[in-house]
Amino acid sequence: MTADVEARVSPEWSEILKEARESLRSAREDPLIERHLSLSLRHVDKLVSSIRAYVFYLKQTRNENRASVSDVKKLILSTRNALRFALCCFAVDHDDRYQLQTVISTTEVSVSLVEVISSKRGDSKCRTLAARFLSNLVTSNATTASRLVSMLPLSPSEDDIDAHIRSTVSDTHYATNQLALTASWVSLLLSSAGDRETLAAVVTSLHNCITYPSLLVRCHRSAGDVSSDRLLISTLLRQLLSMQALKGSLGQSGTSVSQDDPATEWILILLMKLCRMGRFPELYRAAGPGKDIVPEQVVLLHAIRSEQNGDNILGCESGSKAMLSSHMFLANLYVSIQQVAERDSNDTMQHALVESVILSVVDILGEGLGTDTVELASVRACLGTETELVRSLAINLGVITDTISVKNQERKVRELDMSVEEQHLITSLVRLIGNLCYQCRDVQDLLRTTLVPPIDPVITKTDRSALHVLLSCTSLAHSCFTLREWAVVAIRNALHQNDLNMAVVANLEAQQALQTSALGELGIR
Repeated sequence: MTADVEARVSPEWSEILKEARESLRSAREDPLIERHLSLSLRHVDKLVSSIRAYVFYLKQTRNENRASVSDVKKLILSTRNALRFALCCFAVDHDDRYQLQTVISTTEVSVSLVEVISSKRGDSKCRTLAARFLSNLVTSNATTASRLVSMLPLSPSEDDIDAHIRSTVSDTHYATNQLALTASWVSLLLSSAGDRETLAAVVTSLHNCITYPSLLVRCHRSAGDVSSDRLLISTLLRQLLSMQALKGSLGQSGTSVSQDDPATEWILILLMKLCRMGRFPELYRAAGPGKDIVPEQVVLLHAIRSEQNGDNILGCESGSKAMLSSHMFLANLYVSIQQVAERDSNDTMQHALVESVILSVVDILGEGLGTDTVELASVRACLGTETELVRSLAINLGVITDTISVKNQERKVRELDMSVEEQHLITSLVRLIGNLCYQCRDVQDLLRTTLVPPIDPVITKTDRSALHVLLSCTSLAHSCFTLREWAVVAIRNALHQNDLNMAVVANLEAQQALQTSALGELGIR
């Protein structure tokens, strides 16, 4: 270890940390809080010097100039205590904390923290503490958040990526140094991927940088940049994917992601914040820019579905225009993917991904449109009149209804057999159609006028209306209580104050085209 490094490591951080913790425990009144903050400010320069000394050591290891084991151990322990001291400084809830953040940020210590987090050769505990320090530095502080956003790009440049590729196939000193120059949010995420606590702190920092309330205009611009960055979004989603795979290997079940994992929690918070800001279309395109469905897109949709909890997430914080744009994108996505699903495909994996996306989109729209607001009323009307969503839903509902009916031709009504997947899909389709119809005359009329071609001549030889298809699915309600409940809601919404639709039902009953006993048992007649 060089004399310069030893000089910067000289402060006895164990004693300083002990003093800071004692002052923090005593900080119950304003004067004592001021004393704690004064102690924190007094050691800022020493703190920065210690972190830079550790960064200098990391650079030496890249050049294979290693210090003695005892010196390295001393440096690591000193750096850990220095970083713990920094976290102790921020452990107060007081207005003067803003001053501390601003003073520390002027030292450009964030540059050193990024280097510590990015280095895979360093001490893992130092990396975790540095990530938490960086997160605290940009929490509720527009100044520090702005500096970090301007300093750190979202993803590496093409030149950096080329240098990284060269470094993986070369042992030259030049390639090693080139790799060390790369610094971005993506590099921080990748460096932290093996440590969920460190990863959580990095994602928290990114979240705080783009969502600070006082930076409204810049906030939306930054959110747009984040949502459109393909490498960043795919990296975030792969961390969720790896966590879900880990849950499966541990024998855990359920659709909701465990909140016990801090990285998963903060990735979900960030993604849902972007969705609320109306950035879902950009997120989905960034997750998979090609024509085929990729697992990252499925993970994104599953995450949204698991976080809805009866609320509308898409564009809810950015006004009616953003809300409409997000829902229109999702509706058009369903229509286009449903057309792909109707064509035969020999790709088993792609077929499974398509089916998963279809079900997720139907669930997201069905739950999101279940709230009675002025904005969503406008969304319902636009989805009905400006997209092919209603027709596509009716065709899908007709297919699954006919498939189940053919499979159960020789069985009694109460002996109908439906798989769990079939029950989920048909119930979700009925729920979405019912919510689209809610107090929306345009969608009600579309159900009556939209023709659904026959799927199986054994079931019907003529075109049916979408309303007829909706009524027909009630014959399956005995096998699924949830379907029974949503069928009642959907049909009542479709007939509410619509004489023409009620006349269609009466005509179908007169022609014995419906199982009127099933409708009667549901209380619809």
